[in-house]
Amino acid sequence: MRILYLGTQSIMCQGIFHLLTLHFPDDDVSLLTIGDLHSAASAARYDVVVLNCESIEHASANLFPVRALSEMKAPVLGIATSCVLFNRLSHELPMLRGIIDQQSNIEFLVSAIRVIVAGGYCYSWNILASDSDCEEERFAKAGLTRREREILKLCQSGESNKAISLRLSRSEKTISAHKSNILRKLGINSEQLNHGSPSLHINAGK
Repeated sequence: MRILYLGTQSIMCQGIFHLLTLHFPDDDVSLLTIGDLHSAASAARYDVVVLNCESIEHASANLFPVRALSEMKAPVLGIATSCVLFNRLSHELPMLRGIIDQQSNIEFLVSAIRVIVAGGYCYSWNILASDSDCEEERFAKAGLTRREREILKLCQSGESNKAISLRLSRSEKTISAHKSNILRKLGINSEQLNHGSPSLHINAGK
C-alpha cells in the first residue's frame, strides 16, 4: 500500500509521519509538503492521501493544490483540530472520505486509514448534523434511498418510530425496517442514529 502524508515541516507533522512509518512498516509511506505536491503528483499513484489540514490553514488559496490532489484519484483523509474546514474540503476535494480530530490517538488514525482504503468513510465529528450542501450526496454514496434519508433526518430531530409512521403514513414495522437498513448502510448503532456521536464511521455503500 502507498500512503502519502501531506503536511508541513512542523514538528507535529514530522511526528505523525514517523508514527505512520512505524505502524505501516511493510507499506510505502511518503511525506510531502504542499509545495512538493505539484511536481510529485503525476509521478506516483497512492492508495490514500492523509492530509494535515494545518497545511491548508497556512497556505494561500492559490497554493493549495486542489487540482493536483483531485487528479491523483486517491481517497483523502483529513486531520484537523475542528470540523470548520469540512464544508470547504467537501466541495473542493471530491475524493474526501473522512476528517478526524488531530487529538485522536494513533490507533484511531491507523483504523481510519484502513477503513478509507477499504472504501469506507471515517469522521471524528457528527457529520449527520452537518449543514453542508453536499450532505445528500454523501448519504447517497453510502447507498441510502430517498425514503431512508428522510427517515434519517426525522430520527436526528428526535422523532420516535410511532411519530415517523404517522407522519409518513407507514406502519411502525416498515419504519423499523428502514431504520435497520440505515444502521447497516452507515455502519452505526441506534444511539448514534438518534443522537449523533463522535468517532462516527460510515461505510461505503455497495
